[in-house]
Amino acid sequence: MHLTELLQLPDVQVRNVELKRAFNALSEGVCIDGLEVQAIHILANLTLKLSDALDVTSATESCSLLKSQDWLCKCLSAVRFRHSHNLKYPDYKNRGVLRLEPLGSLPTGYISSQWCKDHARLGWSHNSADINYQLFLCASFNWLGGLSCIADLIREGDSNFKELLSEAGVYKKDIIRLTQELQRIAPKQTLLELGPELRQIRLPYRNAYCAVTPIPSHMLQREIHLALKAEKRHRGVIKHTRAASVGDLAAATAGRVFTFRTVPKKLWMWHSLNPKYSMSDTGLLALEQLTKAEQMLLTDNNRKRLVDEWKQEVLNYIDIWIKKYDIQIELNASTLVAQFNVHLSKTKIGRELAYQPDVTRLLNQLMSKAASDYDVSPTTQGNYQYLVLPGIKISGATAFSSAYTVGIPSLMGIWGFLHAFERNIQRRTSSTFQIESFALCLHQFVLDDRGLTREVKLDSKRLVTPATLPTRYCDFVISFVLKVRKAQLQLEPIQLISYLPNSLCQGAVHAQIDRLESFLWMDSFYRAVQAIPEKRGRWLTPDLNFSPSDVETLTLVPELLLTTVGYQLLETPTEKTGAVDDMPHAFAEPVLGNVYQRHAGADALDHEFFWKLAVLPNAFLLGTEGTEHEAASTI
Repeated sequence: MHLTELLQLPDVQVRNVELKRAFNALSEGVCIDGLEVQAIHILANLTLKLSDALDVTSATESCSLLKSQDWLCKCLSAVRFRHSHNLKYPDYKNRGVLRLEPLGSLPTGYISSQWCKDHARLGWSHNSADINYQLFLCASFNWLGGLSCIADLIREGDSNFKELLSEAGVYKKDIIRLTQELQRIAPKQTLLELGPELRQIRLPYRNAYCAVTPIPSHMLQREIHLALKAEKRHRGVIKHTRAASVGDLAAATAGRVFTFRTVPKKLWMWHSLNPKYSMSDTGLLALEQLTKAEQMLLTDNNRKRLVDEWKQEVLNYIDIWIKKYDIQIELNASTLVAQFNVHLSKTKIGRELAYQPDVTRLLNQLMSKAASDYDVSPTTQGNYQYLVLPGIKISGATAFSSAYTVGIPSLMGIWGFLHAFERNIQRRTSSTFQIESFALCLHQFVLDDRGLTREVKLDSKRLVTPATLPTRYCDFVISFVLKVRKAQLQLEPIQLISYLPNSLCQGAVHAQIDRLESFLWMDSFYRAVQAIPEKRGRWLTPDLNFSPSDVETLTLVPELLLTTVGYQLLETPTEKTGAVDDMPHAFAEPVLGNVYQRHAGADALDHEFFWKLAVLPNAFLLGTEGTEHEAASTI
């Protein structure tokens, strides 16, 4: 859009509103080519409160501002609070400015601000009283084919634009002073002293721990809001009662910031299927064909080719049967055939083949081959066992996994809960208890909007209510299957419950005492799944096929269930004042990933259900076992 179109609006009040909207944080950048002086006047007038008596296109009004030293100082001061990542979102009690970029790059399937098209566009947040003053120097517009703002053009020494400022009414000595002051503002900035309001989490880093403060990216938050304006299927809303205090983005949305709404579905379905319902009939049909192969009118070559194909189908079926029914491979072939005959007798197609002498002889040959070819990995079956933690209820957990999503809690928060559980056991029992990875099944989930939370604190011996913050809560029931190293003590159920942390994602944890007998140690994942008393729900697993290219294509994904699956560092962890436990501290931005809902009865490999944390030089990412993202053996 060109500025000319807006200037042609006849109604002054409507024109004022539209011009302010054209230069806010959500605008795509109105073109000012040929109308640069008018644009400077408009931006100067927009720093004033809109009223019936004000016409923001007035040159007389703007010239009085442009020659005011007081006004210029306020506009210049506002430039110092431009940010790449908003420290005040959603808690505007935080103080400070961040202008940082994510370190390195992320693997495919992980979402961060590196997706954003325009990394140079900054947001603003400081004091709501100054939010209008930042418009003059910080508001973005399109000039000569590029997106810029007055502050950047002055700092870069653009002589043409400086002449335009002088023509608009700014004294040349003020332009020189603005240039000098703006060049002193560092393009990158971080905090070396951390305030008490800043959230800090502990994560494993370089054989120790570091403190990380997650901060949302202004650009990614902006692109998500714009992408969801016309898309309601995945849209959620976070409401802010004091939007101007949060920053210019929240103010531009009138306090209604759009986020991805990520609520799981189909939790009423079975989370695991009986093996006989999860096995294809192709292998049984192939076995039936093998019994008739000699009677078929075929050439020898065709008969040999078909027999080989049918044998392979039967072998595949036997392999799945062994895995799903957890058959002991150490048994001899005749015992395996006897058990397989029992299985055949319970199927619709195989009941006529069960216990037939010819079929039994054929199965003896195939079963011997299946047992010899079957890979019994000592790493997966000998060194690990599976611990079932069933039916854990969580109430009042935060539904904000990040500033970009509302719905299921952060998977990094769930990882933190299990990591604290692991450390509790290690500290209290002095054992080498180590969780290799975890699988989780969600049985129930309720997302609730319980209104705004008014935080109360004691200030100078009197109660004050400094903030009203948006909150969304969720209640859910979840079961865990933990893959644990085997060479350790098997704890009793009552001990396991006592070592569980009291909170998960800021929600209260309620372990069900009446299900103590279900806290079990198993030798296989499928047995652990079958041991969970609650049979309905969905397993939350990494979406291995998730690879959209940008935010707009993300909105087109039908089965979208985004949550925080990691953090990407914005700086290298260093010593800072106020860091928790004097650990090295770094700011990081949340990394989103899509979660796939599935049942455990499909022919998938066990490890596809398990999450494991990868500690990379530039990020902490949850993914599947054995992927290229894995870099550290840590839960």
